[in-house]
Parts: sequence; structure tokens; C-alpha cells
Amino acid sequence: MKKVMIADDSGTARMFTRRCLEISGIQGAEFIEVPNGVEAMKALADAAVDVIFTDLNMPDMDGVELLREVKASQKLKHIPVIVVTSAHNPAKEAELVGLGAYRVLGKPVSPAIITAAIELLLSDGTVKGGAVKEEVQNVEAVVVEKLHQAVEKAVGETFENMAFLEANRDSDGAFAGVRMDDALWSRLETISPVKGMITILMHPKLASELTRVMFGLSDENPTESMLSDAMNEFVNTIGGRLMRYYVVAEKTFKLGLPSAGRGGVVFSAHAQKDMFTVGDGWLCVVVEGKEMILS
Repeated sequence: MKKVMIADDSGTARMFTRRCLEISGIQGAEFIEVPNGVEAMKALADAAVDVIFTDLNMPDMDGVELLREVKASQKLKHIPVIVVTSAHNPAKEAELVGLGAYRVLGKPVSPAIITAAIELLLSDGTVKGGAVKEEVQNVEAVVVEKLHQAVEKAVGETFENMAFLEANRDSDGAFAGVRMDDALWSRLETISPVKGMITILMHPKLASELTRVMFGLSDENPTESMLSDAMNEFVNTIGGRLMRYYVVAEKTFKLGLPSAGRGGVVFSAHAQKDMFTVGDGWLCVVVEGKEMILS
């Protein structure tokens, strides 16, 4: 297998797919990476490829239309098209296979999943399952680190722009064991192109301070309604920046409506947490959902 095309508007997703392919045994191949179906068809006009990996949700021309275009072309219809999608269900898989997809893989993919998908396409016998299992965690660790970097950037810019305060990662672990039973929180669902949840938890004193800044209060204490509005505005802003920096770049995305509360929150086992210090207070940002974390 000499040439592989990866079509996905997320640079992180393209990097992850490419690394999975390399671990699966495709070494020394030329990778052609494109952000949408339009650019894919342009590249295919100039270069023959052995297989195409494509996302479904892309701007300008999505994965379904790209699949149709490839299979309608006498020149290209022989190329196997493997669809990687977060909208993976039996009905959608049947639809895509009916259009000519060679395989349909659900996000997040892994080296083991890709190995199984391409094993019949490889003719040089280089696929070895043992090496795949050993490196899966290393690949995922790289992607998760990118998530933590994006969270830090989103939080830093939000506090600087909205509250004129500096937020720093709690690198020395000063608040690592802090109890969050009395924390104020706000949660925001990510709907598309990936599903997940973003939650911010904040020390009550810090939340009051930020709310006073946002509402222009002097000595009076903010009301519960003001606190909720401020928390929701913060999670909206942090969530929007995080989606742009980590998941979708210039692509449009859809978020749910935020909800705020007070007290402890239960998170999933795979949640990724980042602690920050702001003055004498603390802020915790939690990202949940495999699609979101490994997008």
C-alpha cells in the first residue's frame, strides 16, 4: 500500500488516523491529507491512491457525497473507501455500504480497529497484532495531551478577556485534593460534530468575584441568578473556544444550552480534568465523552 488519502476537516483526527495506520503496519506510505471532499476530488485527479479514509461531517463536500463521487467515476470506483464516523449505527452502516463503502468504522478509531479493516487490503503481510496493542495507549496519550493544551488556551483567553484575570494551570498540585461539594458549576453538551460534555466547577468565592466584575457590582453580593448567568457565560465561552482549538478548527459546530448549579457533580470514568488557579481561588474544567476526547 503506497498511497493513502485521509479526508477529515479536523487536523487532530487526520493525525490520529495516520498514526493508527502506521502502527497497523503501513510504513513508508505517502499520506495525502485533505479537509473536505472537494479537496479530495482535486487531489484524486492528480494522484492515484490505494485506499481512502473519510469522515462524514465535512464542509463543502461531506463524506457521503465524496463516496458517491468516487464510486460514480470509472477512474476511481475501484478504490476502497473506508468511512470513519461518529454517527455509527447499523442503519447508517447499511446505507453507506449500499453506496459502495468498503468498511464503516465508528469513532474513536484505534490501531486494532484499523488493522482489522485493512488486513485484506495488505498484500505484504506486515500487519502484526502484537505491536498494535502495545502502542494504542501511546497514541491516545498524544491526542489527550493536545486536549489539555487546548483547554489551557481556552481558559486563559476567556479569563483574560471576560474578567481581566490570569488563569494558570495548577502545575504544583495545590488544589489537587480540594473538595468540590460546595462548588458552583455549569455544564454544556457538545452536539456536533462530536458528542460530549464540558463542565466547569469554580470555588464559590472566585465565582462571586467574577460575577461582580461581569455585572459591574461594587460591594453588594451577587444573586443566585447572577451567579448562574455568569457561570453559564463562562462555560459557553470556554466551550466554544475549546471546540475551535481542539475539534473543528474553522468548521461550524453545535452546542447545547448550558445549565448551572451548586454542589458535587458525578463524572464518567474516562473524564479528563484540568485544574487552574485564579488568584486565591480554583477552577476545574472537565471534558467527557470518547468522541470529544479522541476527536
